Amino acid sequence: MFSFFHLTVQEHLAALYCAINLFSQEDIIEALDFWCFGQCPPSSTAAPLQNTDLNMDKLESLQMFTRFFMGMLRARLGGKLDGLVLSPMKQGDAIPGRLGLWFQDQFKSRKLENQTALNLLHCLMEFHTKEATSMAAPEIKKLNLFKMKLSVVDCAAMHYVLQFSPHKLQELNLGMCGNNLGPEGVLELWTALEHNTTVEELYLDITGITERGTTNIVKCLSKNTSLKTLTIVGNDIGEIGRKRLRELEQCRPGLRIIANFVDDLGLLQAYLDWVDEIQADRDQFDSVKNADALQSVLKGLQVAGERVERGENAEKAKELQTKIVDLLKTSTDLIRGQSLKVM
Repeated sequence: MFSFFHLTVQEHLAALYCAINLFSQEDIIEALDFWCFGQCPPSSTAAPLQNTDLNMDKLESLQMFTRFFMGMLRARLGGKLDGLVLSPMKQGDAIPGRLGLWFQDQFKSRKLENQTALNLLHCLMEFHTKEATSMAAPEIKKLNLFKMKLSVVDCAAMHYVLQFSPHKLQELNLGMCGNNLGPEGVLELWTALEHNTTVEELYLDITGITERGTTNIVKCLSKNTSLKTLTIVGNDIGEIGRKRLRELEQCRPGLRIIANFVDDLGLLQAYLDWVDEIQADRDQFDSVKNADALQSVLKGLQVAGERVERGENAEKAKELQTKIVDLLKTSTDLIRGQSLKVM
């Protein structure tokens, strides 16, 4: 048994071990059911599946390992691990198709969202086999990544998978996805949107969208005749960005553009529910690092408050603003108290 301070090394070697010691389609499917969804395999003779005495309450801890495994499996099927493998893989040529069916079934039968959905996209990208991805991608009807802190690599995974399904995605929710994208990530995102020409509901709330980014959005979406709703809030799009959105509205009169939280009552209520959820579970505030997201919402509410004075939307907006201010204040007081205690 080897143990490494940097867990990524440990996960990489564990994935290599599993890729070497799983010999059949059945072994691989049972392993993915177990590692991705906590579904314990029946009695198996495969060495990596002998120890099922794991704490499956936190499946997220296995996600990086699972992605490594898919990459290692592709390497084995390509003959790149032949010097390490003692026994041939049974029906190796049929494994991409069988895995395609497995991924297809997950997107079809499970309500996948957030980290679970994103992990499967990464697994498909790491396996990087056209046969498997072409079978799975058309089943992705809706992609909900709300509150995920997306990275450049996450956008690359979306881009890779969505290009195999140009006519199926109905809803893409990238709300509160943080500010980790940078220019490269935004470019990957737009490329994915260009490939997927029939998004009907697009919810973008990514702090990295600027004037230039808005211009790119408009360029992509002006070709999209099926888009019904575009939500783009919490971003510093500037006057040029607002001008581009107005131009998009003119050329697409049937498109509803929500550019601020206060423009939509349902969106306000969704954020109120989210804040209530954080208040009830303060561990969530720290674990998913929601402070930046809440600050972004607050900024949007303050900007909108200058032009919204009455009505139910205004009341909800005021309620949300008050709750966020209180939540951020109590969090700051808690952090300050902990710092004083340490000192």
